[in-house]
Amino acid sequence: MTKSNITPSSKQTAFTLVEVAISLGIFAFAIVSILGVLPSGLGLMREAVDGATSSRILQSIETQGRQQGSISVGSLYFDESGARITQAADSLYTARVAVPAGFTLPGGGSAADIQAVSVSIIRHPGGAPANSPNPSKPFVLWFKS
Repeated sequence: MTKSNITPSSKQTAFTLVEVAISLGIFAFAIVSILGVLPSGLGLMREAVDGATSSRILQSIETQGRQQGSISVGSLYFDESGARITQAADSLYTARVAVPAGFTLPGGGSAADIQAVSVSIIRHPGGAPANSPNPSKPFVLWFKS
């Protein structure tokens, strides 16, 4: 018979069942916390994208007014990147352009060669109708005619 090389002082170490259960509980709590914040983060991201796209739409309408001296009044259609398109069915954004009645310039002045238009931007995802009940606050653009 041969003797074994195991000495009484050498021990094998491992995690106990209690330690594993506590670490799994902490991990699950962290995952649930992250998943709880995810919907609000996605909502904020969508609002940021809508704001950036609305800015691009307003800029394109203003550029048209400055270059042509007038702006088309009515509904204009835009895709997800803010580029103007002709088909209402393919649009994600609709800009309603109107001429406000009796506007005054900031500071109370008025000028005959300055025009103003009011623009409301509506987001209608998934082919929803363009007459959405939640248009944006109207923006007013002034430009020299």
